[in-house]
Amino acid sequence: MKALLITSCTDSLMWYRDHIGRIVPLLPRGETSREFLSIEPAGYTNIVMKYDCQVVDVPRDEILYLPRMEYDDE
Repeated sequence: MKALLITSCTDSLMWYRDHIGRIVPLLPRGETSREFLSIEPAGYTNIVMKYDCQVVDVPRDEILYLPRMEYDDE
């Protein structure tokens, strides 16, 4: 399953500012040239700027919002 690794947050008002280094869901629809669509931990649908993340593969049953160190062995 595809997900997003938050690598930075260039806007301190974005919902993912405290999630740098964590994996968040990637929704299959809603991608634009500048952003992906994701889900906040509170359950709201929101955007992630493409320059603040990278697309990664995670197992379908993986628990998201974990620190990046959980994936260092890849």
